[in-house]
Amino acid sequence: MGKLAITGGKPLRKKRFDPWPIFTDKEKKALKDVLENHDWGGQPFPGKHSDAFAKKFDEAFDNGDAAALASLFTDDAVFVTPGGMMYGREAIEKYWVETFQQGHFSNHLNKADQYSPHLIGTTGNEVWRTGEWSFTVQGKSGDPIKLKGYWSAINVREGDTWKIQMLTFNVSPPPAATPSATTSPNNQ
Repeated sequence: MGKLAITGGKPLRKKRFDPWPIFTDKEKKALKDVLENHDWGGQPFPGKHSDAFAKKFDEAFDNGDAAALASLFTDDAVFVTPGGMMYGREAIEKYWVETFQQGHFSNHLNKADQYSPHLIGTTGNEVWRTGEWSFTVQGKSGDPIKLKGYWSAINVREGDTWKIQMLTFNVSPPPAATPSATTSPNNQ
């Protein structure tokens, strides 16, 4: 066996090794974004990415844009509502179309709870989140009604985009009416 190149023998490799680490401009920009914004964990949730996602949802909801809402879901998404379950983006879009035909919706607000998100697995491509929602609906007749409730979601990364793979929500009952001082059983 001959001498190793490191000890003066003939090198086998004529071309220098590429510098390491190797990264794209897109990866460099993403790292710079994390470093400058101090969003070390849960990218894109929480932080500006999560806020942007919630804003897209809220705006599409307030605009009655069923297609825009459905585009935030994966093709195979599951949507669990108090009225039943929908499977797939097409069924979810149909649900929103029918919902928006019931009246005018405004002031939609999604708010993730302080403990969200929670990573699923180790790749950073799946998270589960919980939070609360509220909005106002103006039916075809009657006064506006403010509704609120809670939600849970599983979000997955598809390329550079986060999508909803599963969303569940409930509607909180209105607070119980407090009896007036003049209508107690003792003074009737």
